[in-house]
Amino acid sequence: MRRTGLMCGSATMLMIAGCADGGSVARGPEGEVAIELAALNLGTFDSVTYTITVDGGSAVSVDSSTYEVTAGDPSLVRYVAPCDATSGFTNTITVAVSDIVVGGVSLPVSARPPAQTRTDVSCTANQSSAQSFQFYALASSQQGFFDVVLGTELVYCSAKLDCSNDSTFFDGGDGVVLGFACSASAEAAADTVLHMDDITISCDDGATVTSVVIDPTGPGNLAAGTAYTDPSGYLGLVTVFKGEQTNASNIDNVYWNVAIELKGPALAEDCTLTTNAGVSDGVSMPLGGAYINWDVDLTSSATSVTCTSHVLYGASSGVTAAWPTPTTAKSFDNTYDPSP
Repeated sequence: MRRTGLMCGSATMLMIAGCADGGSVARGPEGEVAIELAALNLGTFDSVTYTITVDGGSAVSVDSSTYEVTAGDPSLVRYVAPCDATSGFTNTITVAVSDIVVGGVSLPVSARPPAQTRTDVSCTANQSSAQSFQFYALASSQQGFFDVVLGTELVYCSAKLDCSNDSTFFDGGDGVVLGFACSASAEAAADTVLHMDDITISCDDGATVTSVVIDPTGPGNLAAGTAYTDPSGYLGLVTVFKGEQTNASNIDNVYWNVAIELKGPALAEDCTLTTNAGVSDGVSMPLGGAYINWDVDLTSSATSVTCTSHVLYGASSGVTAAWPTPTTAKSFDNTYDPSP
């Protein structure tokens, strides 16, 4: 199986500090904004570039390798910009991640988190206030699974979609395996809870789109008519594998995998698999609410599956990072907590 890695950086902190000697500003008294960025501090990241705009002024590009506090360490970045210190006036600050470099290569735009804006930031001379912004990024590490490293560096996740026409695994020879797993080290205080939406396989015969929606709760072989309804006979055996493992390194691994056999009617049409999955501690979603989205073309009016092994951000992969809206966290259809 061809797999890849997924990593996450830690929080970004924005510090606002008013000063009396920072140079004149357009609307009133002199002031400065002292911006402190705890850059994506996973060692694999070469550098992170932020674009900062204060109160509608010119955008400033801040590279972690240029403004890092400690040479060779991009985890803490400081930058000072002018702000309006007029009494009662509130500034608007926008911070965006405009570039993430891993292994000397810039990640695609889809790997960057959404920009964040604050509209009520006071910048008073000789006083200070703090504004906290949190950013998370997802990057392919090209090493095995989709390894998601949270800012705590205590939780890791893996995910994949592999397609096969191997009759030694699927009785009819054609099928897909969707895998999702997350691990917490022994030091992690919270539970590892997995979340997954229902899996939808939609097939188009050129005139009509027919969908089979699978409830992946399981475990074991799913019953047609209960976990899913398949009047067109698209699916063969559907099996859910769920469990919890602890390895020699005291890493507690919770996994949720689904194997789906595809039958003749599906192979003769254009079929697509879609779903989402994420991880939480049972209370809140980490990674800034980020999750994995699968939207993969499985067949193309052929006699077997045309999909292969799908990697994050790969060409025509259909597997990518997804983000909740700024005000609404992503909710999921199903939850698996092995130790409630």
